[in-house]
Amino acid sequence: MLHDVRYAFRLLVRAPGFSIVAVVTLALGIGANTAIFSVVRSVLLTPLPFADPGRLVVVWHGYPPNMPRTAVSAPGYYDLREARHLFSEVAASRVTSQNLTGGGEPERVLVARVTQSFQPTLGLTLAAGRWFSSVEDAPNQAPVVVVSDGLWRRRFGADLRVLGQTMLLNDRPYRIVGIMTASATFPRAAEAWVPIAFTPEDRADRGSEYLDVIARVRNGVDIGQVPPGLVALAQTLRQQYYADSPRWTLGGRPLKDDLVRDTRPIVLAVFGAVGLVLLIACANVANLLLARSGHRRRELAVRAAVGAAPGRLRRQLLVETTILGMVGGAAGVLVAAAAVPLLGRLVAQTFPQVDAPRLDLLALGFALAAAIGSSLVFGLIPAWQLSRGDLRSVLTEESRGGTSRRAGHLLVAAELALAFAVLVGAGLLTRSFARVTAIDPGFGVDHRLTVRVSLPLARYPAAPQRMVFYSQLFDRLSALPGVRAAGGVSELPLSDMRNMGTFEIEGRVVSRGADLPHADWRSASPAYFSAMNVALVAGRFFEYRDAGDAPRVAIIDELAASKYWPGQSPLGQRLTTDDGPQKTWREIVGVVRTVHHDSLEASSRGTLYLPLAQRTTAGIYAVVHTDGDPLALLPSVRAGIRGIDPNLPVYDVRTLDDRLSETLGRRRIATWLIGVFASLALALSAVGVYGVMSYDVSQRTKEIGIRMALGADRRSVLAMVVGGGLRMAAAGVVVGGALALVLTRLASGLLFGISGHDPVTYVALAIVLVALAAAAAYVPARRACGVNPIESLR
Repeated sequence: MLHDVRYAFRLLVRAPGFSIVAVVTLALGIGANTAIFSVVRSVLLTPLPFADPGRLVVVWHGYPPNMPRTAVSAPGYYDLREARHLFSEVAASRVTSQNLTGGGEPERVLVARVTQSFQPTLGLTLAAGRWFSSVEDAPNQAPVVVVSDGLWRRRFGADLRVLGQTMLLNDRPYRIVGIMTASATFPRAAEAWVPIAFTPEDRADRGSEYLDVIARVRNGVDIGQVPPGLVALAQTLRQQYYADSPRWTLGGRPLKDDLVRDTRPIVLAVFGAVGLVLLIACANVANLLLARSGHRRRELAVRAAVGAAPGRLRRQLLVETTILGMVGGAAGVLVAAAAVPLLGRLVAQTFPQVDAPRLDLLALGFALAAAIGSSLVFGLIPAWQLSRGDLRSVLTEESRGGTSRRAGHLLVAAELALAFAVLVGAGLLTRSFARVTAIDPGFGVDHRLTVRVSLPLARYPAAPQRMVFYSQLFDRLSALPGVRAAGGVSELPLSDMRNMGTFEIEGRVVSRGADLPHADWRSASPAYFSAMNVALVAGRFFEYRDAGDAPRVAIIDELAASKYWPGQSPLGQRLTTDDGPQKTWREIVGVVRTVHHDSLEASSRGTLYLPLAQRTTAGIYAVVHTDGDPLALLPSVRAGIRGIDPNLPVYDVRTLDDRLSETLGRRRIATWLIGVFASLALALSAVGVYGVMSYDVSQRTKEIGIRMALGADRRSVLAMVVGGGLRMAAAGVVVGGALALVLTRLASGLLFGISGHDPVTYVALAIVLVALAAAAAYVPARRACGVNPIESLR
């Protein structure tokens, strides 16, 4: 065996051109696969840092088909706690952002309000201190907080003496009782955990659904039994508490699956594409080995003639291909090492909830497996070809390599089929991305700066106090040089803020079991619509006369108008958002364009706008429409806010254009990566066509000479050679098209506004592939036309 290894290395050194091309081809394929595998491992395979994470599930309420998933109410959380036949522990949480002041610059931090069961349910570990007790998780108790490792280090200098001290959240003092370990942070962005402390009113309010619930499946219960168990539980609870909502139900899935539900399709699609690229690389190297076999058949025949057994020759050939694969794998690791940091930055920007990919031992093991697997794939066919030939025909030079040429043609056709499948996927994603970006969001994007401020209830307990601040804020922002308009809204489009609810239309009776009218709720200042360039369709915008003590008014968007007032004008109609016996009715005074709140591709639910003065929220997004670069005004905006209240942090600062770009991030990265791999697949396939046609011409020199001696002109020779390339391309298009139909059906969730069998995409890319194959075959064809009949027949 050692002799075979040394001999294999000598052969690689003797043929540097072949070795370099083969190693580079394998390095690209293996390196790309290893880099993407590091992403797959980080996103899909890394276990959650909790105790026995495989038994954790997320549970939600739902009202299918319109709202298949909603949050859970406080009574719903207690219902799940009673389901002891399914769960051993149940925890509820709600993530909020709060102002952290005192001991440094004011900043905004994410605070998780959680039940006492949160830590034991997930099995979170603390670096120091303790978790809060069930007594502290009750109303009217002294506030306590557990801080994250990051906040402890950043704000408190990693000083353990912070335990027992107080910190101010929304101007309320909390005693620090614990410090979380860095690996146990959940939710990932949370920097503090405080008791949720349900009040008796919370425990009785089934209509307020705002909690995220995680449960630990009881030992002895298979996790697959949870969904049907929840359906059965929902049937019981529906009869007791939800008789007016016959579609109310419960749903759930494993926590890990829920965290990666949006990421998994993208990662698997990219991993599938790069896997096809590796197969193309293997086929290319196999073709190189087949072409090289013409020089080695006599050598192996001589060795067989002097007594070498066929099995011995096959072993030698497989050792050679394994060495080639291992060298290619080592070079692939270098490619992966260069690519992983770039992918890490892309993942951090697009999937901030997952760990950065890294090139660890598992990734290196994958590279090793890919190298060995690749060497087997590209080495078996040449080894079989070389070791099975007839000894007499090789020694008497009667063998013409026809079988090798046919095998090469099949390999290239397979390359082209795989390349066409990847190319179709990239084309469909590119067209989907173009259709998404062509959607009008319903508002202006350019030259708009957005910032968020939140007023602590301890200092701004009543609506009039908050409105004084907001009025001063908008006056100051509007007076800044270069500002066209400045307004505010409670939930900004393309932000993470969501608020939706039902309303009642005056004079309408909703039948039992039917859904109440529902829409997104927004509190908006009078100038918000002009700052965002949301067009008025009918009626009027809010005005400053729509004050807190003025008659109640509302504005709806076109979608809500067409849904709930089809064929008639909603102006002058009245609605209410109150669900108690005492209802305050609002007159609809305007209709505006529908905007895309969640993302460009997400369907709108309809929007109900209320005057900020009549529904004054504690937090608001300020929108500043500028003449020039909006970020240039940020210092002035900060100074204006600090001039009103120096203890308020200004956070979530971004241009509206950046927010729009971020919503497209996942689709963009999938399109970009698969496009890169499609280009690589196309280039490798072109090299394969060129290589096999060049080999064909070299093997058929005498045949071409005879044809030309018998009268064949250069055009017919050119057509013969190029026609061979076109036949392989046609076969590749047919087989690759069928493969693409199957693969795009699996990845249909990534497409938008286009089907997986779009004929324009298939036909256009088929033309590209055929043209590329023809171009790759043209150079060898021109060489064939230069064959001298007399010289070739000597």
